[in-house]
Amino acid sequence: MVGLPIVLVATSLGGVLEATQRFDITNAIRTASISASFLVPIVGISLGFNLAGIVLLLVCAKILALAALFVAVFSTIPVLRNIRTDLGILRRVLGFGSWITLSNGISPVLVNLDRYVLAILLPITAVGYYTPASQAISYLSIVPASVTSTLFPTYSMLSGMGQYGRIHALFARSVKYTLLVLSPLVVILACFSSELLTVWIGQEYATQSTLALKILAIGVLINALAFSPSTLLQAMGRPDIPAKFHLLELPIHAGLTWIFIQNWGITGAALAWSIRVSLDAIMLFAASFYVLGNLRRYLAAHQFGLCAILAVALVAASLNVDALAAAAPIFIRIILLCTMIAVFVLTVWVMAIDNTDRDIIRSLCRKLRGQWRVEKPSAI
Repeated sequence: MVGLPIVLVATSLGGVLEATQRFDITNAIRTASISASFLVPIVGISLGFNLAGIVLLLVCAKILALAALFVAVFSTIPVLRNIRTDLGILRRVLGFGSWITLSNGISPVLVNLDRYVLAILLPITAVGYYTPASQAISYLSIVPASVTSTLFPTYSMLSGMGQYGRIHALFARSVKYTLLVLSPLVVILACFSSELLTVWIGQEYATQSTLALKILAIGVLINALAFSPSTLLQAMGRPDIPAKFHLLELPIHAGLTWIFIQNWGITGAALAWSIRVSLDAIMLFAASFYVLGNLRRYLAAHQFGLCAILAVALVAASLNVDALAAAAPIFIRIILLCTMIAVFVLTVWVMAIDNTDRDIIRSLCRKLRGQWRVEKPSAI
């Protein structure tokens, strides 16, 4: 409990730095802090400290990270050294923060409710079969979370400047890129879910969890698209909308999860979760279109409809191949899947992206190639 206020203040200071686009500083401090969380206990044990001493060391590490954040914030934004309280702004911040707090409080319940209901209705082994697949596939959400964490301050800044055209363009590209990047990954996980689970946690788990993982993979793809409208609504000063949607979804998700698990076990849990995130995505996109009326036009201009059709076609084709060629040797399935992904990438490159997209991809490839290139030693 002693470290909780420290973590909360550190999170707020990190948000201030991110608002100024200084993700390099926040990432450096966060990396050091996370590393310390693993290294400090090892050091404490080697020095003979008891549990209380190790916890004290961890708190000291958090205090050092907090001090580094204070220094970084005051160096980046010197005007903050002369802070004055404005009750009007404070009320707005508290109003904004209350909706964010409500949404963040409900989200863990929505995410983990399926596991709680599984533990109530089925033997505890069902939770063991379901949790590894659910936890593993959730890591795909790192992609949209990373994108939207950088877009939130940008949306907010552009909104304050009245540059809504740039907001529309950024939103359309972020949704399109998320769909195009994650679709092949989801297809790979869905097609080889049995093999991956067998290698990771064994044949017994794979037998029980394969279908659930396939359903969850599609649900995660849909949920990834919802990150963009949720972030946009919050950045535009409407955090109440995602929070109200979460309140609406909670009883619906609870009812569906209970019924589906009673009838279909862990597969029903995966299906109920995927339906819930699909409903969430539909409502968030509809609300975004209402708040910013031109979003649909920009999505159409950026060929998002075509990208969605291609992604659906790729997922459907891969699942059909997986069903029809389930008994085929794995190398045959790999060749078929690689062929489908290659066709998908080629079609996207030719038909679904514009010259700006191609320039962004080429620039990224050059940067990656420059980072991985091994320079030849100079002749002596």
